[in-house]
Amino acid sequence: MSTDFVPGRITSFKREQGFGTITLDDGRQVPFDAGICQMSPAENDAVLVQVGKAKWGNKDKAVVVKPVEAFALGSNATPLARDQQIGLLQAQHLLGGLTEETLVLIEKDLPADAPLVAVLDAYYDVDPTHAIDDGYVRVYDLAGAPSAFREVLPTLSVEAADSIETLVAQLNAALRVNREAKRIHKLETGAAWSTYYVLAHEQARALAKVLPFAAAPDTIP
Repeated sequence: MSTDFVPGRITSFKREQGFGTITLDDGRQVPFDAGICQMSPAENDAVLVQVGKAKWGNKDKAVVVKPVEAFALGSNATPLARDQQIGLLQAQHLLGGLTEETLVLIEKDLPADAPLVAVLDAYYDVDPTHAIDDGYVRVYDLAGAPSAFREVLPTLSVEAADSIETLVAQLNAALRVNREAKRIHKLETGAAWSTYYVLAHEQARALAKVLPFAAAPDTIP
């Protein structure tokens, strides 16, 4: 039995019988029993799955199922590999256009040890439409920040500020006043520019162990 946790989504669950099916991000479908879940399962839940073998037929089955948030909040799960990290992002409805072929082309031009955020930035640079859809913002300087954020937050009034940090704080305050579920989360990139994701709180919490947030999502009101 592998001790790794693989991202997936509950695609069927019969509550009365207590069993269902999880579709893993690698395409496999594995059955699960409610008794091995570390939460109350429901269809369409994003989960992390430990896969083992059934006693009969040597088929794969889920032996541990935990919510994505359990990993994000500091569980003892094995760190995810690159494809699993990307799968977790896709489970949170990001990177919808990133195919395996595209990923191979992107990684070919990056160092072998390039962090996930470098892969994301390269992908969105190639496909800026998906950057807007996913709420990904790259800011080079204060002068260009208002227009950059306006691309992904067209319903907000984006005014100039004395710093990018002040601008982001103002936009987050506006999102809060408008009762929007999303907030702007800065990523640590080590690059000359600043990078942000505009994410719903649940998405940000689920991805806190994958994305290098400059501040913990729970600290952003």
